[in-house]
Amino acid sequence: MRLDPAELFYLSTFLIPRRSTSYPVMERDDWYACLGKPPEEVTERIRKERLIETASLSLHLERKFKKSQLEALLRERRLSVEGNKADLILRLMKADEVSARDAVGSFDILQCSDEGAALANAHLSSVADEMSSDEFSELLGSYEKARFFALWVSSAILAGVIGNNADRIFTQMLRVVTEPAPKEQKPTSGEAAQHDQGPQWKEEDLERYYALYSLPIVIFFRFCLACYLRDEGCPGLSGAGAEGLAAFDKRYYEGKFIVLALNGNPWGGTNITITFQHKPDKVFVAWIYEFEAGGRGDFDDEESSNSFELRGFWDYEMSPSQIEKNKRDMRLFLEDKVHAM
Repeated sequence: MRLDPAELFYLSTFLIPRRSTSYPVMERDDWYACLGKPPEEVTERIRKERLIETASLSLHLERKFKKSQLEALLRERRLSVEGNKADLILRLMKADEVSARDAVGSFDILQCSDEGAALANAHLSSVADEMSSDEFSELLGSYEKARFFALWVSSAILAGVIGNNADRIFTQMLRVVTEPAPKEQKPTSGEAAQHDQGPQWKEEDLERYYALYSLPIVIFFRFCLACYLRDEGCPGLSGAGAEGLAAFDKRYYEGKFIVLALNGNPWGGTNITITFQHKPDKVFVAWIYEFEAGGRGDFDDEESSNSFELRGFWDYEMSPSQIEKNKRDMRLFLEDKVHAM
C-alpha cells in the first residue's frame, strides 16, 4: 500500500493508541484539508490494510472506566475490589471476558500494528534527513499546523513510542518548534497604538469565547481547585493532577482564572491553558481527561464528577516579554469579573 506524506503523518498519530473519532494536534477539518479527503476515509483505508488495529481489551477498559466504575462492575459479579486499577481490570477480564467486552461496547481504540508502526517510524526518521522546516510547514499547510505537529511528535518521542533515531527526529522537530514564525510587516504608528491596547474583539468572537466557561471540563477544573483549597477529597483529583497543583503557590488558586486555549492532548482528553486574573505572571496547563460516560456540569457531589479526571497540571514556560504580551492581549478578560471562573 502506498501512502502519501500527509497520510503517513496521519498514520503516525496511531503510534499512541487513540479513538478513531479523536484527532490529535489538529481539528478534523484541518486534517481534512491536510489529507485532501475525510480523515475517516483514511482511517478505514489503513485499517483495511492492517496498518492499524484494535487495541487490547485491557487498554479499552483502562481508557473508558474510572477505578470506581470498575469496582462497581466487580461488585455486581461478587468479586474483590482490592488492588490498583490494573489489578481490577485483570480480575474482571479473567472472571468474565465476554461481559467485559460488552461493557466496552462501541468504545473503539485503535493503534498502529507492527507493520504500521514500522512504516510510520521509517517515515518520521526520514523527516530528519530529508525535510527542512519550510518543507514541513508547506506539507501541513501552515506554520502553526507544522508547529503543533512537531510538538506532538516531540511528545511521542519523549514518551518512547517513536522508536529508533529519536535524537535525530527530535532535533529536526525542535527546529520547527523553536524557529520564529514568519516576520510580519512593521505596523504604522496608528496600528502600533492600537496594538498596545490589545486586539479588537468582534462580538461574535466574544460570544464564542465566553461559551468556553460553560463547558463541563472547565467547570470541573474550577471544582478541582475549590476542593484542593478546602483540603477535601475529589474523585477526579489524585496522582499526577494533585501533585501538579501542590507544586505551585496555593494563592494562585484563590483567584479566578481565564481560559487562554483549549487543545487536544495526544494521550486523550483536553489541555486547558489558563492564567489567574490576580496573578497573571504565570500561565498554566491543566490536562483534563473525559471518560466515555460524558460530561456533566453539576459537581456538588462525588458521583457527578466521575466523568472527568485531572491527570496533570504544570506551568507553561514563557519569557517575560511573552508574559507581558499575554497580559496586553488578554486585558479585556483579565479585567472581566463576570465570566472568569
